Amino acid sequence: MQTAQEYAAGGTPVETLSPEGKKFQSFFLNFGYSFGAYEALLNYRTISTTVDAPLDRTKGVGAMLGTNVLSSDSTVSSISLGFGYRF
Repeated sequence: MQTAQEYAAGGTPVETLSPEGKKFQSFFLNFGYSFGAYEALLNYRTISTTVDAPLDRTKGVGAMLGTNVLSSDSTVSSISLGFGYRF
């Protein structure tokens, strides 16, 4: 569960999901500024995931790679800017 401070800052702690070996982290930052009848907006978001899958080291992909764990991770980031007129 997120604390109010973490929510306001836009971050979340790393969460371990079941089954073991899966991790998900999301971070976002939103900023807006108003000047007169105009406003500017900035949004930054990044999402990271990690997954570990067990392998049989004696046959198949586990034997080819010589490992008992297949790991995959990914990070996706986006930035958006906006400018508008408030009415």
